[in-house]
Amino acid sequence: MHYSGVTELPGAKPLAIFDDFEEIAEITAQAGALGRSIQAKMFAGPRAPALAPFLHKFQHLPTELAYFSNVIGALIETLAGKRGHKAKIAKNQHLIEASEFVRQKTGKYYDEHVAELLQTIPRLNVDVEEDISGDAIRKKREHLKRTYPLIYRNVVDRVNKQYIRSEGQPVG
Repeated sequence: MHYSGVTELPGAKPLAIFDDFEEIAEITAQAGALGRSIQAKMFAGPRAPALAPFLHKFQHLPTELAYFSNVIGALIETLAGKRGHKAKIAKNQHLIEASEFVRQKTGKYYDEHVAELLQTIPRLNVDVEEDISGDAIRKKREHLKRTYPLIYRNVVDRVNKQYIRSEGQPVG
């Protein structure tokens, strides 16, 4: 979502970290695919007997690549979201942060009011049709909380650290 200059500034790349995570996720997936290809072509394929004398020291490689792909892929998914969804999750975090801020200040979410406020802010990309309603904000928050609990927890923690004093009193 493009709320004023918060998530995207002309000439800036604030979501670059999520692009990096996308690239890392792609590399981990490629490592898993490479491991499967090595196993199928070099260790189990029709030329495996001819290659066996040269590959005996590398028999663990397909398993190691699969393990690497699974572990690092799961880590990146936990930290930044599923492949292809990272930029959307990053943008939704700002929306959810606003919703959580209102909850911290008032004790309730009042997503309808957050939506009304956001609808008054000019968008950078006017060609994009986005549902900015109270119900949409609630659904996005619940989806993030259910699907990516660590990311959601980080959003809540960020609100607490940036807007709430250490003794628990609202700032300002």
